[in-house]
Amino acid sequence: MYTNSIFTVTGLLVAAVAAVPKPELQHHHQHHPKRDIVWVTEYQEVVETIAVTKTVWVKPSQTQATPFSTQEVKQVQPAAYSPAPVAAPAYVAPAAQSEPAAAPAYVAPVSSEPAAAYVAPVSSEAAAVPTSTYVPPPAPYVAPVASSSAAAAPASSSAAAPSYNSPSDSGSSSGGQSYSGDFTWFDVGMGACGFTSTSDQDVVAVSHVLFDKVSTGNSNTNPLCKKIIYLIGADGNTYPGEIVDRCPSCAEGSLDLSESFFKKVTSNGDGRVLNMKWHM
Repeated sequence: MYTNSIFTVTGLLVAAVAAVPKPELQHHHQHHPKRDIVWVTEYQEVVETIAVTKTVWVKPSQTQATPFSTQEVKQVQPAAYSPAPVAAPAYVAPAAQSEPAAAPAYVAPVSSEPAAAYVAPVSSEAAAVPTSTYVPPPAPYVAPVASSSAAAAPASSSAAAPSYNSPSDSGSSSGGQSYSGDFTWFDVGMGACGFTSTSDQDVVAVSHVLFDKVSTGNSNTNPLCKKIIYLIGADGNTYPGEIVDRCPSCAEGSLDLSESFFKKVTSNGDGRVLNMKWHM
């Protein structure tokens, strides 16, 4: 009896469950409200350090420049704008530093003092270039007669010079050697004999041939220095002159005269007068 009751109750429960209406299984989309877009701005600070080098050239005349320290320049660049939720921007390397300009070539300082212009000394022995040739009229040579009016040789303050032996192949007149050659003029000054003359003095320079024949090793003590010689002028008169210099370009019988003495002896001849005579 008890067993039948259990089966009866169980059957009723199964029938009741089967009779319960079941909702239809249908697929429904879940609807959600739309979300607003949120924009997020991110800023990134990039620090770039640029080394600045300064070159200072110091001239010898200037003082040494004081040392200086390198200044660091910070440059801030804003990061590129990127909307969220984009990933963080990649690292941006600082811009490459430009290479420093090549150092300027060193230029030696120029002295502020003006350079003195070099003036070549005027040689007292240079022969004047002839512009014309004066040919004196032929006249018989007359030896001058010693007179009281002839200029006396100046006394020398130095020790007595050795005697001078003139060449034996020249003719003699008034006890001295006679020569024939060209007369020219030059700008006198400090001569080989060691003293200074002026253009208005009656002075001459003899040929290096005669001067060197009696050389003592020191031109200031040459026996011919301050010796009086006698020149036969274009007018036939005799003019005494003093030896003060050595002429390196004169032939053996030629003489180089001061300008005023040349004009006096040659009667204002031009530059060079040929075949003139003189004796010691």
